[in-house]
Amino acid sequence: MRMLAIIPARGGSKGLPGKNIYPLCGKPLIAYSIEAAQRCKYVERIIVSTDCHEIAEIATHYGAEVPFLRPAELSGDKANLGTVIGNTLGILEYQGYSPEAHIVLLPTSPFRTKGLVDRLGSLLEAGYKSVTTVRTINYASSLYGVKSTGQLYVLQDKEENTQNKLYFRHYGLFGGTNKYGQLPNYAQIIDDPIMLIDIDTFDDLCIAEAILQMKGFNFDSQDTGRRNVHA
Repeated sequence: MRMLAIIPARGGSKGLPGKNIYPLCGKPLIAYSIEAAQRCKYVERIIVSTDCHEIAEIATHYGAEVPFLRPAELSGDKANLGTVIGNTLGILEYQGYSPEAHIVLLPTSPFRTKGLVDRLGSLLEAGYKSVTTVRTINYASSLYGVKSTGQLYVLQDKEENTQNKLYFRHYGLFGGTNKYGQLPNYAQIIDDPIMLIDIDTFDDLCIAEAILQMKGFNFDSQDTGRRNVHA
């Protein structure tokens, strides 16, 4: 199967300016996602979708391809990720390349193990329509809102919350699609707090840097997040 890795990385960012190439332990943030794709034995090609020449140069240096720059209408902070991916696939198809499956890795989620990416890549190859990562959200008590007066009020019933386990899609870590897949969608539950780190602010970056400096994460590990569920 021809499997493509797409790494969306626009130039603008409000929370942390230039975050996609911001240095993390001496290496630009986007490099971690490029290396994750390179470690995956199912990926044959890595494309970075960007509107920024500097990001394109750095991405190319670390082994990705940037065969074209993203159009201006898909470069703002309100650009829809699905539209960006569709644009990338459309241009590649026009150029004569149409992969059976593609995965999306966001630069802001740098903590991916080889085991995780290989595991989810193998599920796409096995014929699942889509593969994604999710995190568990547990509600141990009622949810509350706050009125303008400062008064609390109950949003949902406590009994209902304690009996339901909810899952939230973690977009940045891994999302994959097999356009010829016949098996149902697959969700991998991730409960490793390091894998779930999403870098959006300078504080997030400092936490990630501390973890790497303490050698608290092994990128070559076969750990896959420990749990999985069909959706």
